Amino acid sequence: MRREAIVLSIAGVVIVLLIAGSQIPGATPKSRGPEIGRIMDIEPTTCGSTEQASNEVQDWIDRGDRTEATHRLVETGSNVIEEKQPVKVLDLGSFPYRTIKVRLLRTGGTCWVGRSALQ
Repeated sequence: MRREAIVLSIAGVVIVLLIAGSQIPGATPKSRGPEIGRIMDIEPTTCGSTEQASNEVQDWIDRGDRTEATHRLVETGSNVIEEKQPVKVLDLGSFPYRTIKVRLLRTGGTCWVGRSALQ
């Protein structure tokens, strides 16, 4: 009985993640993320030098610890996008595509951003 409850819980989480992924602007059924190559606008956000760096910084922001988030930004060579600007989607991070690699069209730089920053 307990095992069935665990399996049903896991199945429920997977379904929720799949539904949430399909709500991303420009999402395709295969990727559950924005289409690679698509030009989109990005809101001010952190810009991780790697997917892991982006996730680390965002975790500290989610915990409300801006001091540690700033420390992680500096330590990982990441930065902050301070104003809305166009980007090109280059790659999707690990499932459930929490982060997305983009090219900043104004500067030509690349970085990893949280998908919620994309519009």
